[in-house]
Amino acid sequence: MSCIENGKIKADSEILHYISKKLDIDYNYLVQDVYEQIEENLNLLRKNEVPLDKIDEFINYSLEYAMDYSYLDLAFELIHRLFNFYVENNKIENIQLLISQYYDLYQKSSNDENTLIYYNDMASFFMKTKEYNEAINYFSKMREIIEENGIKDKKSYRVDSSVKVNKSYAASLITKVSDNYTKVKKSKVKIAITKKTSGDYKVVYTLKDQAGNVRT
Repeated sequence: MSCIENGKIKADSEILHYISKKLDIDYNYLVQDVYEQIEENLNLLRKNEVPLDKIDEFINYSLEYAMDYSYLDLAFELIHRLFNFYVENNKIENIQLLISQYYDLYQKSSNDENTLIYYNDMASFFMKTKEYNEAINYFSKMREIIEENGIKDKKSYRVDSSVKVNKSYAASLITKVSDNYTKVKKSKVKIAITKKTSGDYKVVYTLKDQAGNVRT
Protein backbone atom coordinates (compact mmCIF):
# COMPACT_ATOMS: atom_id res chain seq x y z
CA MET A 1 0.00 0.00 0.00
CA SER A 2 2.77 2.47 0.92
CA CYS A 3 4.47 1.92 -2.44
CA ILE A 4 1.21 2.72 -4.24
CA GLU A 5 0.64 5.82 -2.09
CA ASN A 6 4.17 7.07 -2.77
CA GLY A 7 3.85 6.52 -6.51
CA LYS A 8 6.63 3.89 -6.64
CA ILE A 9 4.37 1.36 -8.32
CA LYS A 10 1.11 1.67 -10.28
CA ALA A 11 -1.68 -0.62 -9.13
CA ASP A 12 -3.79 -2.34 -11.78
CA SER A 13 -7.57 -1.96 -11.85
CA GLU A 14 -8.21 -5.33 -10.16
CA ILE A 15 -6.14 -4.33 -7.10
CA LEU A 16 -7.77 -0.91 -6.96
CA HIS A 17 -11.25 -2.45 -7.13
CA TYR A 18 -10.28 -4.72 -4.23
CA ILE A 19 -8.90 -1.79 -2.18
CA SER A 20 -11.97 0.37 -2.89
CA LYS A 21 -14.28 -2.38 -1.58
CA LYS A 22 -12.17 -3.03 1.52
CA LEU A 23 -11.88 0.66 2.39
CA ASP A 24 -15.41 1.49 1.21
CA ILE A 25 -14.04 4.19 -1.14
CA ASP A 26 -15.51 5.03 -4.53
CA TYR A 27 -13.37 3.37 -7.23
CA ASN A 28 -13.50 6.39 -9.55
CA TYR A 29 -12.16 8.62 -6.78
CA LEU A 30 -9.40 6.13 -6.03
CA VAL A 31 -8.08 6.04 -9.61
CA GLN A 32 -7.93 9.81 -9.97
CA ASP A 33 -4.48 11.34 -9.78
CA VAL A 34 -3.80 14.12 -7.30
CA TYR A 35 -4.41 16.92 -9.81
CA GLU A 36 -7.77 15.45 -10.81
CA GLN A 37 -8.80 15.02 -7.17
CA ILE A 38 -7.98 18.65 -6.36
CA GLU A 39 -9.78 19.80 -9.53
CA GLU A 40 -12.82 17.77 -8.48
CA ASN A 41 -12.70 19.38 -5.03
CA LEU A 42 -12.62 22.79 -6.70
CA ASN A 43 -15.66 21.86 -8.78
CA LEU A 44 -17.55 21.08 -5.58
CA LEU A 45 -16.61 24.53 -4.27
CA ARG A 46 -17.62 26.20 -7.53
CA LYS A 47 -21.02 24.53 -7.33
CA ASN A 48 -21.43 25.48 -3.64
CA GLU A 49 -21.75 21.80 -2.74
CA VAL A 50 -19.46 21.93 0.31
CA PRO A 51 -21.27 22.55 3.63
CA LEU A 52 -20.48 25.96 5.11
CA ASP A 53 -19.05 24.50 8.31
CA LYS A 54 -16.69 22.26 6.30
CA ILE A 55 -15.33 24.82 3.81
CA ASP A 56 -12.33 25.94 5.89
CA GLU A 57 -11.05 22.42 6.51
CA PHE A 58 -11.95 21.28 2.98
CA ILE A 59 -10.02 24.06 1.23
CA ASN A 60 -7.01 23.83 3.55
CA TYR A 61 -6.78 20.08 2.93
CA SER A 62 -6.85 20.57 -0.86
CA LEU A 63 -4.49 23.56 -0.66
CA GLU A 64 -1.89 21.53 1.24
CA TYR A 65 -1.81 18.90 -1.52
CA ALA A 66 -1.77 21.52 -4.28
CA MET A 67 1.26 23.17 -2.66
CA ASP A 68 3.04 19.85 -2.03
CA TYR A 69 2.70 18.94 -5.71
CA SER A 70 3.42 22.51 -6.95
CA TYR A 71 0.07 22.80 -8.73
CA LEU A 72 0.22 26.58 -8.53
CA ASP A 73 -2.83 27.21 -10.74
CA LEU A 74 -5.03 25.11 -8.45
CA ALA A 75 -3.38 26.46 -5.31
CA PHE A 76 -4.06 30.05 -6.39
CA GLU A 77 -7.78 29.45 -6.91
CA LEU A 78 -8.01 27.56 -3.61
CA ILE A 79 -6.30 30.29 -1.60
CA HIS A 80 -8.42 32.93 -3.37
CA ARG A 81 -11.58 31.08 -2.30
CA LEU A 82 -10.28 30.58 1.23
CA PHE A 83 -9.34 34.26 1.53
CA ASN A 84 -12.81 35.32 0.38
CA PHE A 85 -14.43 32.88 2.78
CA TYR A 86 -12.50 34.46 5.65
CA VAL A 87 -13.37 37.99 4.47
CA GLU A 88 -17.07 37.21 4.13
CA ASN A 89 -17.14 35.64 7.60
CA ASN A 90 -15.04 38.36 9.22
CA LYS A 91 -12.24 35.96 10.22
CA ILE A 92 -9.60 38.68 10.46
CA GLU A 93 -7.05 36.61 12.41
CA ASN A 94 -7.23 33.84 9.81
CA ILE A 95 -6.71 36.39 7.05
CA GLN A 96 -3.63 37.81 8.74
CA LEU A 97 -2.14 34.32 8.95
CA LEU A 98 -2.99 33.60 5.31
CA ILE A 99 -2.10 36.88 3.65
CA SER A 100 1.67 36.29 3.29
CA GLN A 101 1.06 32.86 1.72
CA TYR A 102 -1.48 34.40 -0.66
CA TYR A 103 1.01 37.09 -1.67
CA ASP A 104 3.70 34.46 -2.27
CA LEU A 105 1.37 32.41 -4.48
CA TYR A 106 0.30 35.52 -6.37
CA GLN A 107 3.97 36.31 -7.09
CA LYS A 108 4.61 32.77 -8.34
CA SER A 109 1.55 32.55 -10.58
CA SER A 110 1.23 36.16 -11.64
CA ASN A 111 -0.61 37.04 -14.85
CA ASP A 112 -3.15 39.74 -15.62
CA GLU A 113 -6.14 37.61 -14.58
CA ASN A 114 -4.60 36.47 -11.29
CA THR A 115 -3.34 39.97 -10.59
CA LEU A 116 -6.87 41.35 -10.95
CA ILE A 117 -8.20 38.62 -8.65
CA TYR A 118 -5.52 39.29 -6.05
CA TYR A 119 -5.96 43.08 -6.16
CA ASN A 120 -9.73 42.72 -5.87
CA ASP A 121 -9.39 40.39 -2.88
CA MET A 122 -7.04 42.81 -1.15
CA ALA A 123 -9.41 45.71 -1.87
CA SER A 124 -12.33 43.70 -0.45
CA PHE A 125 -10.33 42.95 2.69
CA PHE A 126 -9.41 46.58 3.25
CA MET A 127 -13.02 47.63 2.64
CA LYS A 128 -14.03 45.14 5.34
CA THR A 129 -11.50 46.58 7.81
CA LYS A 130 -12.50 50.15 6.80
CA GLU A 131 -8.99 50.94 5.54
CA TYR A 132 -10.48 52.80 2.60
CA ASN A 133 -7.27 54.41 1.32
CA GLU A 134 -5.67 50.99 0.91
CA ALA A 135 -8.81 49.67 -0.79
CA ILE A 136 -8.87 52.59 -3.22
CA ASN A 137 -5.20 51.97 -3.99
CA TYR A 138 -5.93 48.39 -5.08
CA PHE A 139 -9.04 49.39 -7.03
CA SER A 140 -6.90 51.98 -8.85
CA LYS A 141 -4.33 49.32 -9.72
CA MET A 142 -7.09 47.13 -11.16
CA ARG A 143 -8.37 49.99 -13.26
CA GLU A 144 -4.86 50.66 -14.61
CA ILE A 145 -4.52 47.04 -15.77
CA ILE A 146 -7.91 47.07 -17.47
CA GLU A 147 -7.21 50.43 -19.12
CA GLU A 148 -3.78 49.29 -20.29
CA ASN A 149 -4.97 46.02 -21.79
CA GLY A 150 -8.43 47.09 -22.88
CA ILE A 151 -11.62 45.11 -22.54
CA LYS A 152 -11.18 41.71 -24.12
CA ASP A 153 -13.99 39.73 -25.75
CA LYS A 154 -15.50 37.00 -23.52
CA LYS A 155 -13.11 37.92 -20.72
CA SER A 156 -14.19 37.90 -17.06
CA TYR A 157 -13.30 40.71 -14.69
CA ARG A 158 -13.79 40.57 -10.94
CA VAL A 159 -15.06 43.54 -8.96
CA ASP A 160 -15.81 44.01 -5.29
CA SER A 161 -19.39 43.32 -4.21
CA SER A 162 -19.67 46.96 -3.13
CA VAL A 163 -19.29 48.12 -6.75
CA LYS A 164 -22.57 48.93 -8.48
CA VAL A 165 -22.34 47.34 -11.91
CA ASN A 166 -24.34 49.59 -14.22
CA LYS A 167 -23.88 51.27 -17.60
CA SER A 168 -21.89 54.13 -16.10
CA TYR A 169 -19.44 51.71 -14.51
CA ALA A 170 -19.20 49.63 -17.71
CA ALA A 171 -18.58 52.77 -19.75
CA SER A 172 -15.81 53.87 -17.39
CA LEU A 173 -13.80 50.80 -18.41
CA ILE A 174 -13.63 51.95 -22.03
CA THR A 175 -10.36 53.78 -22.71
CA LYS A 176 -10.59 54.27 -26.47
CA VAL A 177 -12.77 53.12 -29.34
CA SER A 178 -11.88 52.67 -32.99
CA ASP A 179 -13.15 50.82 -36.04
CA ASN A 180 -9.58 49.93 -37.07
CA TYR A 181 -9.40 53.04 -39.25
CA THR A 182 -10.70 55.99 -37.27
CA LYS A 183 -11.40 56.81 -33.66
CA VAL A 184 -15.02 56.69 -32.55
CA LYS A 185 -16.62 58.55 -29.67
CA LYS A 186 -17.21 56.47 -26.53
CA SER A 187 -20.79 57.74 -26.50
CA LYS A 188 -21.42 55.77 -29.71
CA VAL A 189 -20.95 52.48 -27.85
CA LYS A 190 -24.21 50.83 -26.78
CA ILE A 191 -24.03 48.91 -23.51
CA ALA A 192 -26.35 46.11 -22.39
CA ILE A 193 -26.07 44.48 -18.96
CA THR A 194 -27.76 41.30 -17.76
CA LYS A 195 -27.38 39.59 -14.42
CA LYS A 196 -26.90 35.82 -14.48
CA THR A 197 -28.37 33.38 -11.97
CA SER A 198 -24.82 32.84 -10.65
CA GLY A 199 -24.73 36.50 -9.61
CA ASP A 200 -22.25 37.44 -12.34
CA TYR A 201 -22.98 40.22 -14.80
CA LYS A 202 -22.75 39.91 -18.57
CA VAL A 203 -21.81 43.17 -20.27
CA VAL A 204 -22.15 43.49 -24.05
CA TYR A 205 -20.63 46.44 -25.89
CA THR A 206 -22.07 47.13 -29.35
CA LEU A 207 -20.65 49.60 -31.87
CA LYS A 208 -21.80 50.57 -35.37
CA ASP A 209 -18.76 51.73 -37.31
CA GLN A 210 -18.69 54.36 -40.06
CA ALA A 211 -19.26 51.71 -42.71
CA GLY A 212 -22.48 50.68 -40.98
CA ASN A 213 -21.12 47.37 -39.66
CA VAL A 214 -22.25 46.33 -36.18
CA ARG A 215 -19.58 44.90 -33.88
CA THR A 216 -19.97 43.48 -30.37
